[in-house]
Amino acid sequence: MKNINLAIKARTNVCCSGCTVWNKEEPSKIRLSALEIGSAIFERSRERSDSNIYAGAGVAFAVVIGALPAIFQLSSIIKTFQDEVCFESLIQIIYLPYSLDVEVSMNSILRHPSFKAIILLNLVCIRILLWSAFFFLLAVTEKAFRRRFQIAKLFSQITSTRRSMKSRIPHFRLYKVRNIKTWLCVRSFLRKRGPKRSIDLIVSAAFMITLGNVLFLCYELLKDEDVNPEFNRRNTEVICCSLFIGCFLIRYMTLSSKINQKYWNPSVLLTEQINLYLRMEEKPEKKEQLTLANNVLKLSGDLLKELEKPYNIVGLSANPLLYNITKLLVLSAVSGKTYNHALVS
Repeated sequence: MKNINLAIKARTNVCCSGCTVWNKEEPSKIRLSALEIGSAIFERSRERSDSNIYAGAGVAFAVVIGALPAIFQLSSIIKTFQDEVCFESLIQIIYLPYSLDVEVSMNSILRHPSFKAIILLNLVCIRILLWSAFFFLLAVTEKAFRRRFQIAKLFSQITSTRRSMKSRIPHFRLYKVRNIKTWLCVRSFLRKRGPKRSIDLIVSAAFMITLGNVLFLCYELLKDEDVNPEFNRRNTEVICCSLFIGCFLIRYMTLSSKINQKYWNPSVLLTEQINLYLRMEEKPEKKEQLTLANNVLKLSGDLLKELEKPYNIVGLSANPLLYNITKLLVLSAVSGKTYNHALVS
């Protein structure tokens, strides 16, 4: 893996082209390698402000899911603390384990009327902490996808004079074969930059949890044909977990779709081809060089169109067999319930 990264860096260092750098005083023309251009875009993306909306939403989701056991037993908890528990009883529970007779103290704690309520509250606190850690990972993943989108957005502006000047990133046109090669190397470098395996692992785990919850709900719907599913804590927790994690999964899919659109935008290549034809009319002495660049640009567009595939946000999308089996199970469970209701009606 280390040798591959060194080879990529060596290849990107070889690809050099004349770029326009937008300084505060006046733009300057310098030669930059693909690695330097990609690093400039990456550093520019780090200057963008980050939003903590999904981090706050994750904390709220964790509190809701963690507090569900207490919500369903709220009346009994309030009654217990109102009727049985007072300050002296709480002090008694705290100091009972430190008594000399351990067996007597444990029996007293277990028989105490408020013991169940206190255990439930401790369980709720532990659940909130665990779910907060899980949603924190999902929020970090969302931030990583947002950073990738910012990088892709800046990359799509690299050939536009106005947009590159506004974003303060290097700018060059694709009127030379060397520039086209640099553009392809920068694109490849930016797509491979940043964490990938850890992010894919987190998204795959979230997808598998949601899939398991959906299959459980389908099982509950198909279990009893004549009886509606019971509205209990278990079903409510599964539904809330699916909805909350589904919000993050939808966000991932939306960002990945935007990333694809930015990295593969046919209008950029078409605009560069039009500029090449206009340059041919202005400089007929360079027609042979411009024609070669135009042909390479066409081949690059066709190659990217053939190689481009949906952005892998989950591990299942890389395995068509497993993906089709999963889709078949979900569709069969849902359609089976619909078909049975249609027969009954």
